[in-house]
Amino acid sequence: MSHGKRLVIHVGTFKTGTSSLQNALASLPSDGDVLYPRSGLRTNEPETGIRHSPLVYSYTDDKVHYWRRLVDRLVREINESRSRLVVLSAEPWSRRKSHEGLQELVNLLASECGVTPEAVCYFRNRFGYARSLYREFTRVRGNRRPSQPYLRNVRDMFDYLALAESFAEIFRDQVSYYVIERVSDVVEHFFRHIGLPYQVRGGTLNRKCDALEAEVHRICNELGIKASQVDWRSTLQDLGIDLGRCFVERLPKDVLVSDDAYWHEFSRRTALPEEEVALLSREPDDDPRLLDVALIRPLLREVIMRAPVIQNAN
Repeated sequence: MSHGKRLVIHVGTFKTGTSSLQNALASLPSDGDVLYPRSGLRTNEPETGIRHSPLVYSYTDDKVHYWRRLVDRLVREINESRSRLVVLSAEPWSRRKSHEGLQELVNLLASECGVTPEAVCYFRNRFGYARSLYREFTRVRGNRRPSQPYLRNVRDMFDYLALAESFAEIFRDQVSYYVIERVSDVVEHFFRHIGLPYQVRGGTLNRKCDALEAEVHRICNELGIKASQVDWRSTLQDLGIDLGRCFVERLPKDVLVSDDAYWHEFSRRTALPEEEVALLSREPDDDPRLLDVALIRPLLREVIMRAPVIQNAN
């Protein structure tokens, strides 16, 4: 058992610069001051972050034996390391349904490694989070649902107060919260939080996707084809159609709006100033000229069906 180590668990949330942060952590030397454990680390999707997601997703009835083996390897790696600081990172720990497994992991690491786990969580404006999350999970993860039913299905991801209450129990109030809109560079910020100097590297990993492209991906997901395999942009041009950036998804306000009492309690729970909390609840200032992307679904479906196949597409 390695007493005296500090263990910081970065618990998300999604869409707060986590991929850049995780890849920066993964680039640290394994024998340095900070250990970013290789046990339970997913490395085959660097564009979405080198992260400890197997420690989250393998905690299921049919995989829990695999989860326990991962944790056993993690415990050995931590105890055998000379590093005094250990960092784990996985965005899906920001979902309440993962917290039973997170609680068991925290308990095991506390008892087997002699550490007092602490957490770091970055929150983002709910509306920006919802829109960005929907677009990425449609483009990268094969989502087929339109924005409103999709976001209602994952509404637990936007209940920031419930997350804070659950994290308080799991980590015994050893949680630091930050509002990403107040952070200029999440990598620099997190490294400063853990007391490590870092030479900031510019750029982000996840490519941004607008409402039009997200809708194309969603329709392609419905049709069982890859958007990268159809030249829908050229087909639109051939038809003399310029859709530009005229569209946006309509977001479900019943999922994303909470009353003042909710946010007051959230501020109390997280010790975040109310002026920062206000950034999380602010509704988007969408250009009123933007149209609901749902209006052009029939057109886009027809364009996709007509579009020529791109040879050698990934």
